[in-house]
Amino acid sequence: MAYKLGEKDLYKKGSLKKDFKPKSSRQIIGQDRALNALNFAVNLSAPNAHLVCLGPKGVGRTSLTLDILRQFAEHKPAPNDWVYVADFNDLLHPVPIALPAGEGTLFARKMTHAVESLKEGLKTLFSDENYQIQLAHIKQKYAAQKQADFNRLAKAVETSFTVLSKTPGGVVVSPVKNGKILAPDAFNTLPVEERKFLLCEMKSAQNRLEKALRESTFDATLEGEEISALNVQIVEKQIDKKWAGLNKTYADVSAIKNYLVSAKKYILENLACFMQFNENAWRLLKVNSFVSNNPAGGAPVIAMGRFTLGALLGKIEREQSAGSLICDHTLIQAGALHQANGGFLVIEGKDLLTSPAVWQALKQALYTRQVQIESPVDEGVFSIRTLVPKPVPLNLKVILVGDTNLYYTMVGKEEDFEELFKLQVNFSEKMPRTVETEKQYACVLSDFVGRNHLLPFDVSAYNYLIEYGSRLTQNQESLSVRFARIHDLMNEANFVAQESGVKKVSSAEVETALQKRTERLGGAHEEWLDNIKNGLLKLNLSGSAVGQINALVVHELGAFQFGRPSRVTCRVRLGSGNVADIEREVSLGGTLHSKGVLILGAYLSAKYAQEYPLAVDASLVWEQSYSELDGDSASSAELYALLSAIGGIPINQAVAVTGSVNQMGEIQAVGALNEKIEGFFDACQETGLTGDQGVLIPAVSINHLMLDKRVRDAVAKNKFHIWAVKTIEEGFAFLTGLTSVQADKKITEALSHYHYLSKKN
Repeated sequence: MAYKLGEKDLYKKGSLKKDFKPKSSRQIIGQDRALNALNFAVNLSAPNAHLVCLGPKGVGRTSLTLDILRQFAEHKPAPNDWVYVADFNDLLHPVPIALPAGEGTLFARKMTHAVESLKEGLKTLFSDENYQIQLAHIKQKYAAQKQADFNRLAKAVETSFTVLSKTPGGVVVSPVKNGKILAPDAFNTLPVEERKFLLCEMKSAQNRLEKALRESTFDATLEGEEISALNVQIVEKQIDKKWAGLNKTYADVSAIKNYLVSAKKYILENLACFMQFNENAWRLLKVNSFVSNNPAGGAPVIAMGRFTLGALLGKIEREQSAGSLICDHTLIQAGALHQANGGFLVIEGKDLLTSPAVWQALKQALYTRQVQIESPVDEGVFSIRTLVPKPVPLNLKVILVGDTNLYYTMVGKEEDFEELFKLQVNFSEKMPRTVETEKQYACVLSDFVGRNHLLPFDVSAYNYLIEYGSRLTQNQESLSVRFARIHDLMNEANFVAQESGVKKVSSAEVETALQKRTERLGGAHEEWLDNIKNGLLKLNLSGSAVGQINALVVHELGAFQFGRPSRVTCRVRLGSGNVADIEREVSLGGTLHSKGVLILGAYLSAKYAQEYPLAVDASLVWEQSYSELDGDSASSAELYALLSAIGGIPINQAVAVTGSVNQMGEIQAVGALNEKIEGFFDACQETGLTGDQGVLIPAVSINHLMLDKRVRDAVAKNKFHIWAVKTIEEGFAFLTGLTSVQADKKITEALSHYHYLSKKN
């Protein structure tokens, strides 16, 4: 039998008393199961025990995950710093060096100071008196030898017509006339015969010069070698002096000791470049402080923003200098994996679905436990050699955040996914609603008020927000923990209060904010109501009709949804028991809707085809429906229309119906119940409430009601009604005004007649 609901059934008010004063709290409420799972997951040190945090958007799955990780990370030791230095034996493969937290930047700074000091020292080193004396001694030593050697060569060449001359390029044979060396112009003005004679003399002298050179024991390179040896000797002392502090500080760090030895060797082997102060040579001595960690900061917790290869693995930039591109170890930049190394990396899981290349790179890094930085891509006809930094060892835990669809999609697409991400944490979108949890809820919301410098909220405002939290869950006995949506409403209510000039936010401001939101987003709803009022949408809201009923569906526009009653009609004819779903036939019905229609046929056959087969065919359609329809929440309405059409029994058109049905004829719960009821109420109000109109809902859904005040007021004044039923028999009897026995008799007689006609034909 249908049960009529009273005003108290339609809404559950907040229980906070007027004297309640919420204490701001950042306590994480409603997520005990998730928090326990997360604590277990972050403490588990098994290999590849990375985790997925699952939950609907808005429950704080990312913020809560980050909060828990940061609390845990505070008590972990800070991981190593990492620096990149040049490998002077192979400049294309820079080397990473690990140092204790905080030491990487310090080493880079000390190395910079030492190199700058060396650079300045070299500028004055060669003007030193000691050096100049040694240099002069070498030059004097070789000056006498060079002069003696020149004299010997000159003697071999010199005649009345030739002489040996010194030039910047070396010694040459020059022609002589009247005891004077002839310049080229003067030589060219001589008579031809005289020029020929002098050329012959010069050729003979050149031959004598070459012979003398072959017989010479003088080595002109010895002076340069001795000067270079002197330069190396004094620069080496200078390097040892500048490196002394570094060698002492890092005596126990073999990687740095080896680096300093290698750097010294490189400087001495390429001393000419360094003495010419070639900047490209000097920058190779820089230390790239690649990853720095605070020694007192615990383990890093990194939330990855941009999801690209460079953002994940790091990248190597290029720098333009003197018309050319420079690419060296100083231009290596850390990626999220480097920054989170030794700690936790949080990634929005949806990015994996749209970035397969990044997912492959992440997977490779986790499997190999090292990060290999990708080199920049060279475009064009010619490829150029570029850096391939040696990889950094990796030890971290990756946390993916997303909804359950992400998890099942990744499991279905990637066979490696479950092997890497072995742990799951599930965040709930609701929590139980009790007197105690309402107080906790208000305290958490009070913290948001304080942190965001909103106007104070009074008790009535917190009660309204609690009620709104229940409406979001579609359940009087639970509260939504999708705090992002609650916070949005609080910000809007604060704005309303400021505009009104009040000093506190009350329930009135929260209600106004909600109404204004509906006005902003409800354009489609208003247009739909206008179409009903103008008769463009056919909807009977009074009287009775055979094979026709008002069913309730929900239309969604982003975060805004509204109920929209539609007329469902059914026609029957002689046939073989087939129930045709016209929506499915034209591909406008989803799988769940089609399932609901199939259940109708199963119910009908089980109830009325025990003695002989059904001899009717039926067709069901949603009138004036032009978009895809899915869900089975209107299957009870479709069954009522089907039974009405078969038995020729009129249905009350002032009542709309929602509720799914199973094969046993039991009415089951549906979603978005409040929006469906409010949508039908709006349609009735638009055309004029008669006092007979209302909605028939599943009895199991009574505690899901958190209806808007306009509907509750109408129910209180008996202008609108809500009834609940448990079974199809109860609902059909209520809609038709017949008893279950009377209705069954009419339907059975009709089916018997159809059976008779089928046999007759």
